[in-house]
Amino acid sequence: MSTILETRGLTHVYGAGTPFERVALDHVDLKIEKGEILGVIGHTGSGKSTLIQHLNGLLQPTSGSVLIDGQAPGTYTHSIISYLPDKNYLNDAMKVNDLISFFADFYTDFDRVKANDMLDSLGIDPLNRLKTLSKGNQEKVQLILTMSRKAQLYVCLLYTSPSPR
Repeated sequence: MSTILETRGLTHVYGAGTPFERVALDHVDLKIEKGEILGVIGHTGSGKSTLIQHLNGLLQPTSGSVLIDGQAPGTYTHSIISYLPDKNYLNDAMKVNDLISFFADFYTDFDRVKANDMLDSLGIDPLNRLKTLSKGNQEKVQLILTMSRKAQLYVCLLYTSPSPR
């Protein structure tokens, strides 16, 4: 197998050099081979979101490095990563089928048939506007759009509520 994701000594310090300095990532070494699945679990403030932002090139490390398929985050890595952020970023006035067309036009690796099959299996009408769907179905549409790419690396930031004690 070949490596799809590698971090070496990845460190991120918010407010570095100020009295409000806070270490979010402290020398993280991680190596993921193609075909492997990684779940990152931790309490609030443990650095999960910071790590994912580094993988997507949204943050620069204080020190260390991130390599996606052997390259630093950039134009190439954006073309092979399918990223599902934790917040809805879609235009909720658009119809679901228009979102599918938009993604198909924007991403050369987007599989429209797969997206429509998933919509069908989940009972989501592609003619509905996103804003008319329940929050759960809006999230499903986002997930469908993310998973319908033939990406080499899927990065999803999902939150769950703690179970009651």
